Amino acid sequence: MHRFFQEELSTGVLSEEESQHAAKVLRLNIGDEIEVFDGRGSFILTSVSEVSKKSVGFLNVSPKKGWDADLILPSIAIAPTKNISRFEWFLEKATEIGVQNIYPIFSARSERKNLKLERLHKIILAATKQSKRTVMPEIFEPIRFSEFVKTTSSNEKFIAHCLDDEKGNYLNIIPQKNNSTLITIGPEGDFSPEEIQLALHHNFKPISFGEARLRSETAGIFACMLFQNR
Repeated sequence: MHRFFQEELSTGVLSEEESQHAAKVLRLNIGDEIEVFDGRGSFILTSVSEVSKKSVGFLNVSPKKGWDADLILPSIAIAPTKNISRFEWFLEKATEIGVQNIYPIFSARSERKNLKLERLHKIILAATKQSKRTVMPEIFEPIRFSEFVKTTSSNEKFIAHCLDDEKGNYLNIIPQKNNSTLITIGPEGDFSPEEIQLALHHNFKPISFGEARLRSETAGIFACMLFQNR
């Protein structure tokens, strides 16, 4: 069954972009069954009620709660990789595994200084559809790490870095229903000592993912996996 994203399920009409995909690419007809989800944990099983050049309508039925609506998911702040394909891979896989918010951060050692958010949104949307999730992660505008640590409001904040300082173990992260958890991942060259100290000053907890040194995108996936079955 084809899946479509629509922020407001009660509209009974797909967005212009989704309508074009449904009508021109998939060539759906009146009566074809579809699933429409809102990205916030609700969906409807419905059928096409109208097809025109500019819009595709669907029957307005009562929404249901998605299987992932009440899962406890982490937020990830991560420095985009120099090779953009690696960062796009992270977005796709993190969406499939489960992540709440994604915050691209630029740190002192970041080699990438720009992002095309429109393309990244499309990657996340495609991964949400493919994985049958109803909660779609939000990706925010890039921000400098030095500003981010001062403004984030997560209840539990962790920073993963490679310095040999005393750090907590990832197994000690226990997701709480009413707490938001943020895990921060640095660039290929790691956070600078000054950035680490700044994060600690703003109540980030240092954390270790084990003895292996992981690529930035791998560490991001590892962080998402910490919340599976917990």
